[in-house]
Amino acid sequence: MTIELTITTQRSREDAFSYWINKEKLRNWLITDIDKSSVHPRKNGKYWLYINDTHNTHECTILTIKKSQDIKFSWKGPNEFDEFLNFLSELTIVKVTFVEIEEKTKISLQHYGWKSSEDYQNARNWHLKFWEKKMEKLSQVLEN
Repeated sequence: MTIELTITTQRSREDAFSYWINKEKLRNWLITDIDKSSVHPRKNGKYWLYINDTHNTHECTILTIKKSQDIKFSWKGPNEFDEFLNFLSELTIVKVTFVEIEEKTKISLQHYGWKSSEDYQNARNWHLKFWEKKMEKLSQVLEN
């Protein structure tokens, strides 16, 4: 039930990693408002992303971070899933890893913690489409 997506870029691992922790770079592919977002790139640091008016990750935190290697953070879905998904005790987890292969960097995303109920499966399917679109956008940004 884990969402797993991978993209590859010509950018260095360090540069690719920065697109997940730097608000200016996040604005290029994931968030819409840097003033309403807050990223503190350290364990237990804020990972509050303002994606749009109906989707933000306020109260989410970085669970683990290894510079230029991986980042794992809690995740909130959009407001339409508030009734079951967005309680602090029910948050899903996103882990992103960065691996250098020859002269490229492989970026792998795993989004897990989905329960088996129909509501969770609908939320998972929504997030699969969301992450496919966002990872495609990130790939385009990294190649420009």
